[in-house]
Amino acid sequence: MKIYSSGWIIYHGPSRINGEQIVVVITMDSLNRKTGNMAQVWVLPADMSPTNALISGNDSAVCGECSLRQNKGGYCYVTIPKAPQKIWEAWKNSAYPNLTCVNDLRYFHQLFADKFIRLGAYGDPYAMPISVLNELTKVCKKWTCYTHQWKEEPASEMQCLSMASVDNATEYDQATENGWRTFRVIGEHEHLKPGEIMCPESTHGITCKDCLLCNGGSLKKKNIAIRVHGTYKNRFGNSIGSVNFPKK
Repeated sequence: MKIYSSGWIIYHGPSRINGEQIVVVITMDSLNRKTGNMAQVWVLPADMSPTNALISGNDSAVCGECSLRQNKGGYCYVTIPKAPQKIWEAWKNSAYPNLTCVNDLRYFHQLFADKFIRLGAYGDPYAMPISVLNELTKVCKKWTCYTHQWKEEPASEMQCLSMASVDNATEYDQATENGWRTFRVIGEHEHLKPGEIMCPESTHGITCKDCLLCNGGSLKKKNIAIRVHGTYKNRFGNSIGSVNFPKK
């Protein structure tokens, strides 16, 4: 098996969210100025492209019922026709070796032992088996992770490695009362909750790779908030509704 690659397939199978087929790809390097050079994990629909899933509304396998979904009127900052689409196309063209057919886990150690990993550059890490998440976080240096599926009972097993992505102050209270650390997008003039701090990247320009606060775990650590940003930030606070995207 080729040991050098720009990316790897680490899971291909049913989504834990709704049972539809997904593929999970990890790309090894990133030029993202906010995160720094972290390996990026992409949770992608297997049976249609991310762009078509967005247009048709059939992205639940990777995003669940996340209120930030652009096709539901949300303000998700991911530009889906760019990186997620290109990575999906590369996967369809067999650009990435398949780690899911390799039983010897030493490949995980060889490939990821010196890596900082961003779990969920697109899609919700909850969609993949917890065994894959555990193996990645066990072998890598450090990671960041976020899930909007924190209300689901099985998601509690992710508390030790993931932040709960919460959408408002009420959800903040619910999540923290149930043992989660949180990541919350707030309005331009919204105040922090007790126990929250602003994302150090937004206040001091510290990259995610150098910060690494968003890795779940101890409730003694602060919860993180960030001001709303991205192409659809004007949707912040909207009720979730149907949005029609142009056909492509």
